[in-house]
Amino acid sequence: MDSEKEAVMQKNALTDAREKIDQIDRELLDLIRRRMDVADEVGTYKREHHLPVLDEQREQKLLSDRRQRASALGLPDDVEELFGVLLKMSRDRQKAIVRGTERPRRAAFQGVPGANSHMALISFLGEEAESIACDRFADVFAAVSGGEADFGVVPIENSYAGSVVQVLDLLSLYDLNIVAEKSLPVDHMLAALPGASLDGIRNVYSHEQALAQCAPFLQDHPQMTAQPFYNTAGAAAFVAQSGDLSAAALCSEYAAQLYGLKILYRNANASRDNTTRFILVAPEPYVGEDANKAAIVFSLVHKPGTLAGVMSHFAAHGLNMVKIESRPLKDRKFEYRFFVDFEGADVRTKLDKAIRVDPSLFTGVRLLGAYVSQEPRPERSTL
Repeated sequence: MDSEKEAVMQKNALTDAREKIDQIDRELLDLIRRRMDVADEVGTYKREHHLPVLDEQREQKLLSDRRQRASALGLPDDVEELFGVLLKMSRDRQKAIVRGTERPRRAAFQGVPGANSHMALISFLGEEAESIACDRFADVFAAVSGGEADFGVVPIENSYAGSVVQVLDLLSLYDLNIVAEKSLPVDHMLAALPGASLDGIRNVYSHEQALAQCAPFLQDHPQMTAQPFYNTAGAAAFVAQSGDLSAAALCSEYAAQLYGLKILYRNANASRDNTTRFILVAPEPYVGEDANKAAIVFSLVHKPGTLAGVMSHFAAHGLNMVKIESRPLKDRKFEYRFFVDFEGADVRTKLDKAIRVDPSLFTGVRLLGAYVSQEPRPERSTL
């Protein structure tokens, strides 16, 4: 009889323990739901401030902290796997919010599908982004400023041909922010209609930047006349529709394939390392702590030594200046505005201090953006 009572008591104890586990699991599920609600808040913030979903440094710190706490509580290392699953769940929810469940992100670019800027757009935002083709760089800025597009993608500098001055001027004209930067290798192909030959080409159409990047090739073929066109891919489309076997376009391999052209000469660009730096502009600034590059535009009092003084001022605040470009002020004869790029850790904080310490150095100054600069991809691109 005693053994029967003992068995009943043990069964009741097991039932009680299982009920406790069930209750704890219900509490855990409620806590996980609350954690996902907070992850949604984080996702919304990242979407509004153009922050990346994955913050690897933050996740590694979190896992290390949880591992230490688990060890202090006498829990096994397997707890880290649990938090790894929770982090993945959080990332997936944030991705859905950042990418937008209502509609894909809209981005404007100059040119037509297949243009280098279009390919840069895909590199920045993915193929799911809705692309808006514009005729001019100014139309890209206007689309973003007017709310037609969430982002704009424009080239700002080429390693061979230099700065895209139209874009510099537009950056000073529109109150938009650089939120990302990416350098992409660019190769230009001479493409023409099937049946055309290299010796028979007389007119070569492309964007003026591409023509400049391929200037030595054109000089080696004096029978060819450079014909500036608004866009490289647009030039490919024009040649495809022209029916003219003496016409060719300098464009990407992708654009040549897209418009049914035959490549007559590969890699016509003078530099084997021809690279274009693209920027992503948006109405709101990038606020991530991982910004490693910043750009400003400023103008100065027109007197000797002012520019040298400002450069020394930047250096004194630990700022590493990597580029400076001047553009004429339209309303002040032989005076200029200056575009300067800085790079390094804490670049936003250092730049903010440098500007605030002595604003009298400038007649006008504006931060164009503090953002993450991505290095060129090691492989060659077919842009």
